Amino acid sequence: SYFQCPRMGYLQSAKFIAPLMVVKVTGSLSIIGSLSIVVDILKTKRDDGQPGNNRKKKLGAISNRILLLMSICDIIYSFFAWFLGTWMVPQESGAFWASGNEATCTAQAFLQVMFYGSATCLNATLAIAYVLIARFGWKEDRLRKALPQFWLLSFPLLFFFGLGLWFLFNGSFKYNGGPTCGVDRNSKVNSVLGMAWQISCFL
Repeated sequence: SYFQCPRMGYLQSAKFIAPLMVVKVTGSLSIIGSLSIVVDILKTKRDDGQPGNNRKKKLGAISNRILLLMSICDIIYSFFAWFLGTWMVPQESGAFWASGNEATCTAQAFLQVMFYGSATCLNATLAIAYVLIARFGWKEDRLRKALPQFWLLSFPLLFFFGLGLWFLFNGSFKYNGGPTCGVDRNSKVNSVLGMAWQISCFL
């Protein structure tokens, strides 16, 4: 079955609706916070009012590039998962405010895997970049080479994009009765996603 839901009455109860409202608010705050980081990094005017291109200077630092990409991933994830929430859940599920269908549910689950996973992993690579700079004395020129940039910037997106496709082709995206669609809790491949996130958090 496409739905792995608890009791239908629960999906219309205050116990379900209250957390749903909370995550919509916190998701909106997350979007605003990440958007402010993106604007700060990409703005061209310097903070001190002196002439020069602020964007070029900030993007020259690998840490700012990682932070920019991580913030963009968080904006996409927070919008489609927490802000839209049950609006993308199939209407026939009976969940409060459910207005979507199987296609929107699958899209929401895929975007969660890709962009939440990427943001988590980019948080780890940001820490790695700081360690390389502070502990091992790596310079920005060395970090801007193709191989370090691949592992620090490109790899998280490619890995979780591929993982999302794998879940998609295995039919692992379901509505489990929460505020969003996600990976089927009863699916064996769900453990792979959990392991990937745990490794990212550990790093």
